[in-house]
Amino acid sequence: MAEGNEEEVVLDVQEEFDVGAHVWIEENTNAVWELAEVLDVQGQNLTVRCEGGEGFSEAGEEKELDLGFDQVIPADMGNAGCPDLTALLHLAEPSILHGLNERFVLDNPYTNMGTVLVAVNPCKRIPGPAKETFVGQTWDSANP
Repeated sequence: MAEGNEEEVVLDVQEEFDVGAHVWIEENTNAVWELAEVLDVQGQNLTVRCEGGEGFSEAGEEKELDLGFDQVIPADMGNAGCPDLTALLHLAEPSILHGLNERFVLDNPYTNMGTVLVAVNPCKRIPGPAKETFVGQTWDSANP
């Protein structure tokens, strides 16, 4: 490239956030990710209302976030607890952890991620299908 013809390339890595959308925000106190709802968007600044819960902010607490410094990831609320994590629209750490937890709470510790089976130890006996149900069968992403 000839001198003086260099172009500055700036990549925008943050998503556009709409008022009313759910997002995951990074929480550095007790939990890693916290669910929040976007209340206002002013350029690089977001105002969110935290959902709250054990180990999180108080329910209804509002926080001001700067997208230049704070990590904010869109939440995929429609597919929480789906049997195949690749169906998530926003395949990111908080969405994966939330999906695994939703299935764990329902005593369904097995979740697909494409052709990989993810198993979360339920730390108790749960009724499960007999292995004969799966041995010799074709793979079904809807039924881990």
